Amino acid sequence: MQHKRALWYIGIGILVGSALLAVLWWYLRGAALPNAPQAGEGAAPQEISFGDTGSIAPAPQTPAGQAAGGAGAPTTSPLLLPKLWRVSAGPAAASYVGVREQEGEKRWFIRYLEKNTGHVFEEDVLERVPKKISNTTVPRIQEAFWLPADPDTLVLRYLDSSLSQVFTYLARIVAVPARGEDAAPPAAEGEGESSGAIPFALEGSFLEEGISFLTPAPSSQEIFYLVPERDGAVGKVAAADGTVRTVFSSPLRGLLPRWEGARTLTLTTLPSEESKGYAFILDPTSGAVRPVLFEKTALLSGSAPDGSLIFFTTKGEGGYTTFAANPDGSAPRVVPLVLIPDKCVWARTQAAVIYCAVPGIFPDRGEPDNWYQGVTSFNDFLWEIDLRTMRTTLLAT
Repeated sequence: MQHKRALWYIGIGILVGSALLAVLWWYLRGAALPNAPQAGEGAAPQEISFGDTGSIAPAPQTPAGQAAGGAGAPTTSPLLLPKLWRVSAGPAAASYVGVREQEGEKRWFIRYLEKNTGHVFEEDVLERVPKKISNTTVPRIQEAFWLPADPDTLVLRYLDSSLSQVFTYLARIVAVPARGEDAAPPAAEGEGESSGAIPFALEGSFLEEGISFLTPAPSSQEIFYLVPERDGAVGKVAAADGTVRTVFSSPLRGLLPRWEGARTLTLTTLPSEESKGYAFILDPTSGAVRPVLFEKTALLSGSAPDGSLIFFTTKGEGGYTTFAANPDGSAPRVVPLVLIPDKCVWARTQAAVIYCAVPGIFPDRGEPDNWYQGVTSFNDFLWEIDLRTMRTTLLAT
């Protein structure tokens, strides 16, 4: 009887061992388990790790299976750039990606503001060599952004020398008069300060004092900003020509604005896990306001540029969850990732597609208060999310 029991245990052990070896072999082969998302079904075919990939673009590559210079070889080969690379060596306060005509072809460029100094750098996407184009020094910058409709206009917010007051400066990048017949070319990083080769400078004017929050228009040279008052807050729109018009007033002083479409501006009460939040949609042209979300704990929200949907993150009994809903907040659908709207941008050609830096682990408590106060930071993953189909694609880690 004991001999049969021993044989039975041995047989079970062999079966279990065989199963473990099969799973190990399957894993080492690189095959996905049945429940793992395949490429195009929630995961990217290749994950891109963030890092310093150098400052020079790779050399042109010949398509596989085709000898260079052989029969049927193309006359030109496209430069193969990495999907993700580090642009600035240090903290940047604002960045802009644009395209311009150069020698008969379109060339993409990146422009960014160095946070510590306020100096402006520009980088051709193909060359990937940063060049300083303005050395106007603006210290203690706390916030900055370019106007999406104008790469030569930006807003700077910085502290005074006593660190007690914030100034808001609407600036333009203007050409420095050339010493000779031709203007000097942009200087390479770290050069030009003494040689006079910096071609541009920052000039502009100050907006009114006391601005709490502001957001640029996506398709015009305008800025919406909020000014707290005794009985609430007033919202104003400032144009690049200096004109200002009041478009909004509210008894609520703490509102976060996001201007996401020509006539779609989201206003969300300051989020906290200790309070209920509300969200409104403002038409900055007509001044019409409509409430869309009510009594949501730790509420964060955003709206599609065309106003066709909204998305929001809130805290419930099971933790933090993100939803996509109709423009009036009805029919909410769960998004498979927890999103922070301030870490997201909308796709330019697809109304419901959004790109977000998503925290790998979202804490169960303390957020978003701690993140907005700078107490916590996250290790983010870059995702593409379709808020209609809920298709998610991992782009970079």
